[in-house]
Amino acid sequence: MADNTDRRPTARGPTLLQAGRVGLFLLAGVWVILQNNARIGDSIPDHIGYSWLRIPRETRIVEAALLLAVFLVLQPLLARSRLRDLNALLWILITAAVIGVLRMPTNLVAHFQGIYVYVAPFLIYSVAWEASPDRRLLRCLITLFAAYLALSVSVALLVQFPEAGMKGDLIHGFFSDAHVLGSFLAIGSCVAFSRFLKAGGLGNLVLSGFLFFVSLFPVNEKAIIFNVIWYAVVLARRLISHPRGRRGLVTAAAACVLALGLTLGRRDDSEPLTRIDLLFARSVSELGPARAWVLSWHAISDSPVDLTIGLGPANFAGLAAQRTVQEQQGRLGTFRRSARDVLADEPGAGGAMDLVANTWSNLLAEFGLIGFGAFALALIRVSLPLYRWRPAAPFDRLVRSAFLVMLSVIVWQGCFTPYTNWADPVLVYPMMVLAAYCHRAMPRRSPVTRLQASRNMSKWQPCPAMERPL
Repeated sequence: MADNTDRRPTARGPTLLQAGRVGLFLLAGVWVILQNNARIGDSIPDHIGYSWLRIPRETRIVEAALLLAVFLVLQPLLARSRLRDLNALLWILITAAVIGVLRMPTNLVAHFQGIYVYVAPFLIYSVAWEASPDRRLLRCLITLFAAYLALSVSVALLVQFPEAGMKGDLIHGFFSDAHVLGSFLAIGSCVAFSRFLKAGGLGNLVLSGFLFFVSLFPVNEKAIIFNVIWYAVVLARRLISHPRGRRGLVTAAAACVLALGLTLGRRDDSEPLTRIDLLFARSVSELGPARAWVLSWHAISDSPVDLTIGLGPANFAGLAAQRTVQEQQGRLGTFRRSARDVLADEPGAGGAMDLVANTWSNLLAEFGLIGFGAFALALIRVSLPLYRWRPAAPFDRLVRSAFLVMLSVIVWQGCFTPYTNWADPVLVYPMMVLAAYCHRAMPRRSPVTRLQASRNMSKWQPCPAMERPL
């Protein structure tokens, strides 16, 4: 049976698609930026003046209701489309989460938030895939975030840094906090560096270096370390694939000189770029990210039911659980002891290195093996084809690179903390629109697909006018 998504659209089709694309731009662009900007007062109360609008947290309920409604309306199409396997995985994830809630209810609002945080990005992807994003939408989305980042960088360097007189959390631009600004700076820097190694252009290299330099001011160590690792990996791949390429060799030599200069030129009492020295001050088993997985496993391994479906969303240490305990201290007694111990733990001076909860270990504890497996398979279903894809068009290569960088930085930061990663719409929603565009572009613009289609047409429908060399 032919895929319904490949059929010619009806007279109403173009209008509905255009409306869907406008809605995606408003939701994954305008809305997430305004919502993130409105959260500045939550992170830094003294900087509430940088918020443009006051948007109550309750408005996310409206967002969730609209997104879920559209997802349900599109079920007949999704169930018969190429996304039917992803659609099934989402329903498995949601079903396992609901069973966990019914088995151990504590706070229904927190439960809903705990489910929505993990599911919403996949809902965005499913809706975006049906809306079939085009290049015009992607250009508008990329331009919007690039302009917003440029504005935030200007405010951070020219206003906030002179006022604060020091690097740190007070340097955030118009983003909700310094971690989000650091994440976007790392994304822009890594994409620009990858484009430089692939296609050249001194402007790409200058832009990459400038964004990396600016990222040192908000001091998001996780993003800075990710940035350096990305540089090293893509440069190593370039040297392996083009061992005599002048661009790769010159870049590698310059990187070695820069690293040597920073190492030898820094005084012992100088300000550290990151807190990576804390990694060497303790064993691996003492680090927060490692302890998080141990605690999550101990929390569910004693019971076969807990191991299968977990403790229930927001019943361990997710964002919803943490907010519930912060706002309603009396709720702490309703959690199991393993969850109470994690929620009551306070990170030390090591920051993320001391946190005993992160996005992925929380997912295991709250959703169990079924939910964790369904989530992992859904993420692989979205990302693996794009990792293997080799687009020919420069714009498609840019979008693919941006998606891979955004996904990598989100997964990386999720290994250390339960915030500023998968749970942050301003990062995840636009990323999923990029993924939907790439999946739609793959069968249309892939050189292999076009070549194979031409060969098939020549084989089954020979025509002298079409017999031209490929």
